[in-house]
This record gives sequence, C-alpha cells and structure tokens, in this order.
Amino acid sequence: MLSSWFPLLLQELQDNSPLLYLWYAESEVANSSGSSRETESSSRAMHILCYLGSGLAYVPYTSQPSSMQILRARQGFREKLKKIQSLWSHGVTDDQSAALVCSAAVFEELTNDLSGAVEILEHMFSSVLPGYFPDLHSWVLLLILMLVYT
Repeated sequence: MLSSWFPLLLQELQDNSPLLYLWYAESEVANSSGSSRETESSSRAMHILCYLGSGLAYVPYTSQPSSMQILRARQGFREKLKKIQSLWSHGVTDDQSAALVCSAAVFEELTNDLSGAVEILEHMFSSVLPGYFPDLHSWVLLLILMLVYT
C-alpha cells in the first residue's frame, strides 16, 4: 500500500522543491546570529541555493561552494528567471515560480549585495506589473527589509 503512494509523494516533493529550498536557505540565513556563525550559515544557504540554481541533485553540505558552483547557479537562475518572466507575462503564476524568484534574489544578496537582489525583484515585478508602482524600487526595498527583519 505504501509503495503505491511513494511515487506520488516523490512527485509532490519535487513539484514543491523551490519552496523547500527557499525555506531551507532562509532558515540558515535566519540562524546566523554571530560573526563566526554568520559565515557558516551564509555558506550553507549559498550551498542550498547553488543546487537549486544549477538544477543539480542536492548533496548535503560539506564545504563552502566553489566559485564554479556559484557561477553555474547564477547562470541557472538567469535561465529560470527568463522562463518565469515569460510565464508571468502570460498571467501564469504559482508558488514555485515566486519561490524561484525569491531564491534568486537571496542568492544574489548572499553572493553580491542587497542592490543585486533588489534589481532582480524590480526587474521581475516591473515586467509583470508595468506602471503599477511609480516608485517600484522603494516598494521592493521595503518588501526585502520586511522579509529580512521579521
């Protein structure tokens, strides 16, 4: 009986994997409270997001991601964001695509800086909601600050 449900459970987990990766990365970032733990937690979050971005099967954390892994993840996120942007422009949205956009923004913040994360969110929102927010940059920054500090 259980064996008949197992493939369905695996498919459900795979369908929700962007959300799971995002939540895992966010919990690692939230876990950073001191200077030495911040580096370890940030490294774990980058590790998680590298696997989501690159599309590789997840491997448990052993060390900080290499520059090649980060590069592959950045390129993977770019490709995924282009596909999502196309879907969103046709009105197709879901939790997984939103989680991928947020994951790309968190990844950019961890590997570069906050302005890179804001740029990703601005680009994605402006393509879907053109003209809705005259000062989109302020709205996106407020959204990020709310997510980071709550």
